[in-house]
Amino acid sequence: MVSMYTYFTSVYLGFVASDDQVGYFYASKKLMYLVLGFFSAFAAVMFPRISNLLADEQKEEIDKKISQSFDVVLSTSLPIVVFCEVFAGDIIRILSGPDFTGAVLPMRIIMPVLFFSAMAQIWVMQVLFPMRKDGIILLSSFLGAISGIVLSICLIRPLGAIGAACVFLISELAGNLYSFVYAVRRHLFTFPIRLVINRLLVAIPYLVICMLVLSLCNGMWIRLVVAAIASGIWFLVYYFGVEPHSLIAMQVKRVLSRFRS
Repeated sequence: MVSMYTYFTSVYLGFVASDDQVGYFYASKKLMYLVLGFFSAFAAVMFPRISNLLADEQKEEIDKKISQSFDVVLSTSLPIVVFCEVFAGDIIRILSGPDFTGAVLPMRIIMPVLFFSAMAQIWVMQVLFPMRKDGIILLSSFLGAISGIVLSICLIRPLGAIGAACVFLISELAGNLYSFVYAVRRHLFTFPIRLVINRLLVAIPYLVICMLVLSLCNGMWIRLVVAAIASGIWFLVYYFGVEPHSLIAMQVKRVLSRFRS
């Protein structure tokens, strides 16, 4: 079902638009798919642990693990999305070359999919799958496929790669939103709304840092390196200074201790 709208969008774009538009669309998805693979792997690792807790009927421990998963995903995906939105032009030139400037706007449209899909991995792989709600997952994929096909026919011919990027974003939202509403309404898990708001506020300094670097620094590589270092410093300052007992801080400390040893 998911392949229906992901591949149909690309195939239909090839039929109704030029080869350049197809190239822009593929270039705009490169980094998003690369990073999303890490979040998919994280969800797959957590799946058996949640299943064991579910078998033992440990509801409180399940909610704790899910909250920790949201913390990890929010704390890492938001900075990446902000960074890629601001420096989309530089990233496209590095990944695909200077001839692919037409992929910059599609990339900016597609990058939020990383955030929403990474979040959806939690309630799909850690909630719905262990609770054997396969039918809901299938229906969510079906809604994404239908919306993707309909929107492709409406948007791709007049907008090209930009329309394909919009179709990709809306289709992902449609399927993931249905499964999310179902899980919340059935009280299958507790959505940590306060944590989400907190992490969104914490992400604002990343945006400020990236915008300042973009306006003050010349040179593509200099901008990217300076922004990455400055964002990393803010990441460490916040999680070591403000929330030293958070899961992110503990994991960073564990990694640093292994490097020291």
